[in-house]
Amino acid sequence: MSNANWVLKTFSSTNQIDNIGTAQAFLNTDLNDAQRAVCKIAYTDYHTGDASVYVMYPVGVDKVDCLSSVSVFEQHTVNNSHDSDTLAQDIVNFLNALSSKQANSARVAASDAKSNPATFTLWYPKV
Repeated sequence: MSNANWVLKTFSSTNQIDNIGTAQAFLNTDLNDAQRAVCKIAYTDYHTGDASVYVMYPVGVDKVDCLSSVSVFEQHTVNNSHDSDTLAQDIVNFLNALSSKQANSARVAASDAKSNPATFTLWYPKV
């Protein structure tokens, strides 16, 4: 059963600290409690000093359900050459293909694009 309600918000000014602060303000003012409880946050630190912050969150929810326990995580990893925006969208697409409980319980991380290729990994519960 797919979920299909996850979206991506990208903060990508040329200042890493500004992106982090703007993302925090977005989390605290634009998301409701349920969205904050399950959102995924990742950022990439480019060798140019520019870093984007990615917030992945479900829309149209005011209550979320997570797995009460997770015995095994599986992984979905995507990588390419310095295109973290595309990678983040791929992760959101994958979240939308999972069941709601799997997506809500998943974890995400991104790597430094300086170490080409840039990589995003989503760990999600095996059910």
